[in-house]
Amino acid sequence: MQRLVCTTLFTLMVTFLPPQNVFSQTRAPAQTVSVTRVEFMTVGVSHEMALSKKHTVFGKMGLLSAARSAVVFADRGRSGINAHWYPVVDLQYRMYTNLTKRAEKGRPTAANSGNYLAFKTLATLPEQFRNYELDDSVWLGPIWGMQRQLNERLNIDFAAGLGYQFRFGPNNRPLPLITLNLGYRLSK
Repeated sequence: MQRLVCTTLFTLMVTFLPPQNVFSQTRAPAQTVSVTRVEFMTVGVSHEMALSKKHTVFGKMGLLSAARSAVVFADRGRSGINAHWYPVVDLQYRMYTNLTKRAEKGRPTAANSGNYLAFKTLATLPEQFRNYELDDSVWLGPIWGMQRQLNERLNIDFAAGLGYQFRFGPNNRPLPLITLNLGYRLSK
């Protein structure tokens, strides 16, 4: 299983890495920019760091909401719907696909307003950070997203993808992921 995960990660990184050396001190002026945000729908703080004209690395620490029905907890003697927030770390390698085309058409591209493809890793934090039962897990997979500035500081980000959820226990499975975020940009 570890070999499969490592091979998949390596293949995706090689596929999405830009052709030039992203760690070079002499790089061309980037169309993407580094942006720090406070996010409200998925409560947390995120930072997106520009690597090249079209590539960024996105990281976020925050809280995701979850609701589970009585079916999930039936074996534990619980009933009803259990809803709670749980801490997560979200890492993405993004490739923006339409920034140049948007700029040519006169559409705004400020603060990375564009469509992107990304490889996403979403991990729940270990049990000691929570006071309730929830399986520790890592979600890995490709996503397609769309990020737009609503005004000078406010942005909206929608993403969807199909990945694989690795649980530290039984029940590893394919799992779709759909997110919608509203964020307030802290950086200029």
